[in-house]
Amino acid sequence: MEQILQMTKPILTKEQIAKQIAPIPMARIWKDFLGELPIDSQITMLVHGPSHGGKTSFMLKLAKEWGLRYPVLYVNAEEEIGGGTLEVKLRQFKFPRSRFEKRKGVYFTNHGNNGDNNLDNIIKWIDTGFFKYVIFDSATKLARINNCKLKEIVDLAENYRTHNINFASILFTTKDQKNYKGDSDLKYDAEMTIRVDNLIADCKEKNRYKFDKNNMEVDIRSLP
Repeated sequence: MEQILQMTKPILTKEQIAKQIAPIPMARIWKDFLGELPIDSQITMLVHGPSHGGKTSFMLKLAKEWGLRYPVLYVNAEEEIGGGTLEVKLRQFKFPRSRFEKRKGVYFTNHGNNGDNNLDNIIKWIDTGFFKYVIFDSATKLARINNCKLKEIVDLAENYRTHNINFASILFTTKDQKNYKGDSDLKYDAEMTIRVDNLIADCKEKNRYKFDKNNMEVDIRSLP
C-alpha cells in the first residue's frame, strides 16, 4: 500500500498546471497584466463594465495582440465595420484588418450583414478549426440577435475545450453598473473576469493565470 501511495501523482490545481504549460507569446505589458496564458489549454474570459468605459477598446487591442501570431475571429454584433466608432477605433489603433483571408490576423464579422451574426454560421466558422481565438462583442447583443439565452453563447466554449480554442466575451452591465447581466455561474466557469471602466482594465475579480498581486490594473491607452 505504501508503494502504491508513493507512485500516485498528486492532484494539481488549474493554477499549478498553468505554471507547467508553455505560455502564449505576448508583449510584456500584456503578460504583466494577464499573467502567463497557456498555449495548449483553453482560456475563457469575461469582460464587463459601464457603457463607454472602454470594453471594446480593450478587446480590440487584445485581439490585435493575439492576431500577431494566431487567427482571431472577432464576432462584431454591435456596429457595422464600414462606419461609426468601431471604424474610428480600428484606424486609431492602426489595425491590420482582414476578413476570412488565410493568414494570421483578426477576422471581423459585419454587424450590418445578418448572416454574419447568425449563430449557426458562427459555429460553422469555429468548427473549421482555423481560429485560435473567438471574441464576442458583445455576447449579450449576440444572444438578443439570435433570440437565445446569454449562457448559450458563453457556453459555446465548452464545446471546444478539447480543441484549445479560446473565447472572450463582452457582457452588458446591470442598471447599477456594478455587475454584468447573466447567470452568476458565468463568472465561476470563466478562467478570468475583467472589469473595464474609464479606460482602466482591472483583473482583481478573477484570474487563474496570475500568481501575484502586481499590475492588477492597466490603462488601456498604454496597451500596444
